[in-house]
Amino acid sequence: MNAASTGREGVLLALAPLFEYPGPALAGRASEALAGLPEGAPARPPLERFAAFTAGQPAGDLEDLYTRTFDLIPRCPPYLGFQLYGDTYRRGEVMARLAGLSRECGIEPTGELPDHVSIALRVLAVARGEEAADLAREVVLPALERMQTTLNELASPFADLVSAARATAREAFPGRPGKEARE
Repeated sequence: MNAASTGREGVLLALAPLFEYPGPALAGRASEALAGLPEGAPARPPLERFAAFTAGQPAGDLEDLYTRTFDLIPRCPPYLGFQLYGDTYRRGEVMARLAGLSRECGIEPTGELPDHVSIALRVLAVARGEEAADLAREVVLPALERMQTTLNELASPFADLVSAARATAREAFPGRPGKEARE
């Protein structure tokens, strides 16, 4: 089962830019992503909270919070390979895998490293077959879980965004985590 067959392609694509460095359009993008979620979707409650938070914040404050959260807290960078493996050869393997899938899927480079969560969500939205499911189970879901644990400890509003991405990916790619997630 892949993201497209479960109707999650658009949601994953809408969530992806919310993980990029925010600008004045963040609140609008969060509202658009929320509008694309059906009632009862598991991602809806956390995305509602995140959208409500962003709607009430000046762009400069959101940029500052993003930088403090994802750039200055060593346990919470938005790089999935780093979340799982640190700066090791295994992270390089994850980045190479995501870079290859990005090219195969026609995803344009954004200036971020290939294991950035925004790129991985785009790949999950577009990739097909077992490779996408394996990527979700082995890399994306375990790394998002680590990020969410840290963000919950910090009481960060970005925890709700990560929760929405996890819920969408879990729904699109059900099953047990792969071997990388268990190591």
